Amino acid sequence: ELQKISRAIVYLQAKGVATLDDLDAALSAVDGRAKALNESVKAKEGRMKKLQKLIEQGGHYNRFKPVHDELKTLKNGWGKKREKFEQAHESDLIIWNAANRFLHANLPEGTKSFKVSEWQKEFDELKAQSTGEYEELKTKRSEVKELQQIRKCIDIVEQAEQRTQEQTHQTPRRKKEDISL
Repeated sequence: ELQKISRAIVYLQAKGVATLDDLDAALSAVDGRAKALNESVKAKEGRMKKLQKLIEQGGHYNRFKPVHDELKTLKNGWGKKREKFEQAHESDLIIWNAANRFLHANLPEGTKSFKVSEWQKEFDELKAQSTGEYEELKTKRSEVKELQQIRKCIDIVEQAEQRTQEQTHQTPRRKKEDISL
């Protein structure tokens, strides 16, 4: 217990915490920063998931677009070239169509080109930011935990002190005549 108290004192002195109000303010500030970081990390992770899907589908779209373009140039004729081409490239065309539907459903209307490299750049930037924020979040969570433990110890001491004072005030005083030697 003495080591805990000693660490707490050193920690509080390092943080410039001298009063209970300072402790509560520090706890509130650190907890608030941790919550803000947590929300920011969650938002970035959500955007990164969306970007991953866009990158994946954009890659499929760009990879199989030449196959789709070639299909559009073929016309049904006596040789049924188009039909043979569709059969030969069925899986590529299915993937392209699925990517095309996904991208048009998830991008602003009128988007003509899909810049996978820009999405990848944004993803990489968000990942770097998210990683940095997550490391800071872990530090802040650790600080919150430390401050909460210190606050809990102080509360225990205050409760013990309050009980001691109540017992002192409740102990009946003896009259002089009750005391006999």
